[in-house]
Amino acid sequence: MDESGPNMGPNGSNNGDLNSFEIVNKADVEEINEDLGEEEWVDILGSGHIKKKILKKGEPDTRPQRGDLCVVSGFGKLEDDTIVETFDNLEVCVGDLELVHGMDYVLPLTEAGEECQVEITARFGYGDKGDPTKNIPPNAKLYYSLTLHSVLPDFDLAELSVEKRLDFGVKRKTRGNWFYSRGDISFAVQCYRRSLEFLDSANMNTNDASQELLDSLIKERVHCSNNLAQAQMKLGSLEPALISLNNVLSLDPNNIKAMQRKAKVLSERNEVDEAIGILKQAQRLLDTLETDTDDATVLSKLSGDKKLVQSELKALYAKLKSNTAAEKEIYKKMFSKPLTGRIIQQAVAHARYHSCGSVDCGRVLASTLSSGLVQRVPVECGLNPFRSPDCEAST
Repeated sequence: MDESGPNMGPNGSNNGDLNSFEIVNKADVEEINEDLGEEEWVDILGSGHIKKKILKKGEPDTRPQRGDLCVVSGFGKLEDDTIVETFDNLEVCVGDLELVHGMDYVLPLTEAGEECQVEITARFGYGDKGDPTKNIPPNAKLYYSLTLHSVLPDFDLAELSVEKRLDFGVKRKTRGNWFYSRGDISFAVQCYRRSLEFLDSANMNTNDASQELLDSLIKERVHCSNNLAQAQMKLGSLEPALISLNNVLSLDPNNIKAMQRKAKVLSERNEVDEAIGILKQAQRLLDTLETDTDDATVLSKLSGDKKLVQSELKALYAKLKSNTAAEKEIYKKMFSKPLTGRIIQQAVAHARYHSCGSVDCGRVLASTLSSGLVQRVPVECGLNPFRSPDCEAST
């Protein structure tokens, strides 16, 4: 097995591969299970990064799978026996990164009722940043005592109450924020996506939920989708980011932050006119909000937002001007070379045979061919793609 472990990026990130938590395949699990005897350390990945020793065996055939809900207790300590984290009857889903990364490899090899010791290197722990809030230094190896109390297999989101789903969703969003703050963007994306699975009301029974609870659910979906979009933009995933931002605006059409981010994505896709339209809409909204409030704090924030939108609009207009100039230069080159009678004759014949029969369309085609931008139009094309702008012939 590769000693580098799975496809990992900087700071222990998985480069956006959301399937990296398939852990090991079934054959590997069966092979490892045979080796998991009491009082014996087992190297789970074969690289020394994650090791486990069973202290008390659990119930056979109760190992959790990815997505199963587990109840666990335990603590983690440093090499000098300093305890740096504890968890008591904590509910976690396998693969949701609620504990250190390495635990998502350990839990699928642990039985309900089992007690074990686990050693996890920094690569699958807190990386080269550590965690100052827990007094975990950079590149620290961690030593855990772990008890898996119970496993809820076939975990069905639809059976959870709205309150429970909101709680689970917020926890995963918060975890995503933590990963984002550390620069582990791929892990942040995974947490945000998982959070939205809990916060999505499509398969949720909301009949007994209060309006206040439903409003909180929508609010958290908006925040999480906005955060997801920002993380996706950070990874250069523009199409998924645009989908996330459209989800935000479908729930909150006046979300200024989502408008600004959508304009940025559209600009990156060179859809400058659309980006300008979005920011103009944001500008009008800010003007309205400014008129409707006397709160000094709100006015100060709105003023800052307006300046940012104006700055972004200025940059977009400059980009639009540059694009227009470049297009004019291309067309200038297209029509600058003299057309020989032979080229015009052939092009008009082509236009007549394959399209509308217009001489103007033929001249456009001839100019394009003459410029060298297009070497030839194949006879088998079936139409003339270089029509005159005034041509009314249907395609």
